[in-house]
Amino acid sequence: MRRSWVGNGRAWIELRGLDGPGGDDLASGVLAAVRRAPGVRGAVLNRAVSRLVVELDSDAAPVSELVAGIEHLERQFAARETEGVAGPAGSPADRRQGVNSLVDLPGDGVVMAGRALALGADGLGLAFALAGRVLRWPRPTRAVAAPVALIDAQPRARRALERRLGVDATDVVVALANAAAQALAQSPGSLAVDLLVRGLSLAEALAGRRAWRRHEPELFRQALCAQAFGGSRQHRVVAGPGERYSDAAAAAGLLGAATLGLVTGRAEPAADALLVAVPRALRTARESFAATLA
Repeated sequence: MRRSWVGNGRAWIELRGLDGPGGDDLASGVLAAVRRAPGVRGAVLNRAVSRLVVELDSDAAPVSELVAGIEHLERQFAARETEGVAGPAGSPADRRQGVNSLVDLPGDGVVMAGRALALGADGLGLAFALAGRVLRWPRPTRAVAAPVALIDAQPRARRALERRLGVDATDVVVALANAAAQALAQSPGSLAVDLLVRGLSLAEALAGRRAWRRHEPELFRQALCAQAFGGSRQHRVVAGPGERYSDAAAAAGLLGAATLGLVTGRAEPAADALLVAVPRALRTARESFAATLA
């Protein structure tokens, strides 16, 4: 989904494909087209966060029409660059993976929708798991939950996904997969804890959205930014005691799983070893504290 926010007579709309060859031409072309659209009083580009900031009249067309036009231009420029640039660096896929294309803002509707979806998935999963326990439904092997739990709680594994999908998109994908796996494994305790953490996360997003609406007029006055941040400006996570513990726990869990799998020839003990070693409490405590503080 495209990141966007509408309010205070303005729209902040994500623009994709700015990184790499042809980004300048794309920015100029989209800005010119948006400024000519009916009901648009003005538009600027904040390239640091890949957003078009559009001022709208009261009788302007729905923002969905603007988004459709922007998507059409993005496809045109991507096709043009693919034809005109030799080698893999000019491919649309490479351009979409740039740093700036994965920036989330507190007002983005997709952030709110993703966290609400994750909360709903945990709620449904908890109901399914409880029903399975009460009605004594057959349970599949716990091996289905082990890989998802490892990715959810292990920082290195999560960051590998976040580089491809973005932080919030990764959170939603992992939350859905974890809810499904824990529901099938009929683990209501794990799902109840996840439900509480997701509730805090959604409350955090709501607070961020309120703060964004309150400060957006001031941010709009400083929105014009023609330069993107380079790779050297990216936030780098410094490994601390928690990360070192997570790495050690993941290694111990994988070693234990491999050993038990070879000795017993069964997936269930191997999955148990992996699940026991997953540092869930570390991530749960950190996320709960950060969400409450935010």
